[in-house]
Amino acid sequence: MKIHDELNQFLNDNTFKVTYFNKNVNVNNYDEIVNFNSKQIDIKYKDGIFTINGNNLVITKMLDNEILITGEITSLNDNQT
Repeated sequence: MKIHDELNQFLNDNTFKVTYFNKNVNVNNYDEIVNFNSKQIDIKYKDGIFTINGNNLVITKMLDNEILITGEITSLNDNQT
């Protein structure tokens, strides 16, 4: 049963997650995009708002629960409520 439980948790993971790699920010399991312009993107999730600051920010991939942002990232801020 342990393998089944681990697979189920992996497939149904609803945890808010931010991954920064190769000048890209990948965000999983967000609720909505509150603000978007080329210098700042605010993303609402269950516990608050996550802010990405930079220059030439572009949303390059957008799915129901995943977003990929590229550009010159200068800071990442988690504003939990």
